[in-house]
Amino acid sequence: MNALATWSLGRGFETDPDTQAILDGITGWGEDTFNSILWNMLVTKKVMGDAFAEIIRSDETGEIINIKPLDS
Repeated sequence: MNALATWSLGRGFETDPDTQAILDGITGWGEDTFNSILWNMLVTKKVMGDAFAEIIRSDETGEIINIKPLDS
């Protein structure tokens, strides 16, 4: 499962500069990055059958501020 998640995320992704700035600011519960959150969710999905995360948005703009993985 770990190797599959690493291979899948190792391929990377492309975004526009504004979206990249938002993704770079996501920290999860602490020192997580957007990639480590996705990696965790991929492994959890394969092992448990599903994965969940809380999406936190700005009250003023509605933009995504953070994504926190949730334990099932």
